[in-house]
Amino acid sequence: MQFTPLNKNGSIKRQREATLVEQRPLKKCSPTPSEIDAANDAIESDSRHFKIASPIRDVLKKCSAIRHCRSKKREDQLRANGKSHCESYPVGTSFPVTPESSPLRRKRGSAYWDSKRIQSTGRLAISSPTSTENAENQSLSQDFADLSLTLSGSIGKRIDFSNRASRTHEIFQIKEILANILRFVSLDSDVPHEKSCSRRRPLSYKHALLIYKDEKKARQAWHECTESTTSNSELKREGKEDSLLYNCLFVNRLWHSVTLGVLLKKVYFKHPQHYSKFIDKYSGDCNQIVSRPSIFVLHKFHKLLQNDLDKMATILAPDNISWLELYICPNVIPPFSWISRLKSLERLIMPGSKVINDNFLFEISANASKLKILDLRACDNITDAGVIAIALKCPQLQSCNLGRHRNGTNITSVSVIALAEHTQIETLGVAGCEITDAGIWELAQQRGKHIKRLSLNNCSLLTNHSIPTLFAFNYFPNLSVLEIRNLAHISDLRHLAQFKLWKNSRKIPILIEGCERITKLLHDEEAKIKRMRLVMAMHDMNYWINKVEE
Repeated sequence: MQFTPLNKNGSIKRQREATLVEQRPLKKCSPTPSEIDAANDAIESDSRHFKIASPIRDVLKKCSAIRHCRSKKREDQLRANGKSHCESYPVGTSFPVTPESSPLRRKRGSAYWDSKRIQSTGRLAISSPTSTENAENQSLSQDFADLSLTLSGSIGKRIDFSNRASRTHEIFQIKEILANILRFVSLDSDVPHEKSCSRRRPLSYKHALLIYKDEKKARQAWHECTESTTSNSELKREGKEDSLLYNCLFVNRLWHSVTLGVLLKKVYFKHPQHYSKFIDKYSGDCNQIVSRPSIFVLHKFHKLLQNDLDKMATILAPDNISWLELYICPNVIPPFSWISRLKSLERLIMPGSKVINDNFLFEISANASKLKILDLRACDNITDAGVIAIALKCPQLQSCNLGRHRNGTNITSVSVIALAEHTQIETLGVAGCEITDAGIWELAQQRGKHIKRLSLNNCSLLTNHSIPTLFAFNYFPNLSVLEIRNLAHISDLRHLAQFKLWKNSRKIPILIEGCERITKLLHDEEAKIKRMRLVMAMHDMNYWINKVEE
């Protein structure tokens, strides 16, 4: 250190021996292109030998963000000459070394922007604690939001949003891939079917109280039974369209053709108006088969006539139909030309039909040997002859429901014995039929271990020699649902109560549906068994405690 002479005020100033660069911040100004090029050349030549000092690195970092900013006059000149930003450089000029992120003020529509695709401009706005940085981020988002994005491979071409096909990704333009995707979507299609319930409705409030053993639940269940009108939510749900595949029809022509092919694999109708429109659209082409569906379902077409259904035979081919359902369509049967071609039929559901008879079952049994599910509830014209024909010709049958409220004498124990001997029956419904104890015994001996669900409601000929005795010998070990409502001659339910408690102890679900009298008898028997078990446990414990060692 050295001291300078006294100044006019008499003070002594100290100064360093070496002259240092003034450290005060200079006024902000944009660097000249020559300074930027020199700095970048220095980086290229010396970056391999040493690390750049942090002040210089910060300066270069700022310079790299603004070095290609043009004045408004220069941009107007380039735009007037029709030149891009890259063309404004002289031939042979090499661009300076830049980071991966390009400056923001490049000319829009240039080759650089066309080769890049920006997925979302919202991600560019990064939250910052300072207002200055927030302003910079907003300007950054605005600059990227104003860009004209292009698809990959379309350099120099802007997207024409008026054309729907231009917005579709290339993968969705491959017919095979699109078909597989739409088939997967069609798995969630809501095919109309009968709503399943966990258990039947109670017959009275007292019956509901015996079932649920809770006043609140019993009152709610009985209130739901007494309601005669359907709630608004259910009406809206019934009228709701299946929009998953329906909306795919309007994407473009390729999507329309592929989606239509997928839709025609499952032909089902909930409303007669839709059925009429379908017939009017495709029935004009004479003898032209539109589709070969695997499912054909009509749901609650009360006024459908046979002539209207026969028109479907000229449009659809039944060779691949595995599920044929005419749910509560009382006046129609499948077209006669279809019956001989139903080789793949596995599921035939036609409850509430007034025109089905034994002749129809004879024809079905001769052609549908793969039949597994048969639902003919409330088909009053069916007799033992038709059921025996099904049993002999359809050995794979697993579920058969013949329940009815009228003409119960047409179905007797003969049908039950035929099904037990010749089929693989697991679910049997013969509610309202004249089934005797001998028929139930034959069913227990032939298929007792495989029966899972048994409906015997209103079978007035059954006595204590059938169901109560069979459960005493455990003939139905895998039974999960038993319906025994309105069986006037059954009163001994002790073995049935033991069977239910045994199932509950093993945490195996079991549901026994009975009328008010049978439900009360079953609860009383369960209470007796539990009390008897407690007495036996107390007796054994008392004997163990007071036992005198010999």
